[in-house]
Amino acid sequence: MPVAVQILDRPGTPQLNAANLSSGGLALLGANLEDGDTVRLRLQLGEASIVARGLVVWTGRVLGVGARCGIAFDDLDADAERVLKRFLAEVTAGGRHGEEEDPDR
Repeated sequence: MPVAVQILDRPGTPQLNAANLSSGGLALLGANLEDGDTVRLRLQLGEASIVARGLVVWTGRVLGVGARCGIAFDDLDADAERVLKRFLAEVTAGGRHGEEEDPDR
């Protein structure tokens, strides 16, 4: 399930896509950020969204994708952490966001 990300403290930055989302951070595709930058992000996790602060811990370029970077969350409040962990569990369970799991599937 795609995760849309908005960089809140960089006005005019378009909505970006996350990859490799975990409870510790994410890879952000298309972001022109520098190692060591601190950013506030809004992540759209299905029907819920959270705001998190993170530190850019690596940057690079990928042919056909462009700029990308790794961001480690460094200020995730308890509610945001709970929402994120629930989203990750649902995606891991097959992406049936908001549905009851059918044991016969």
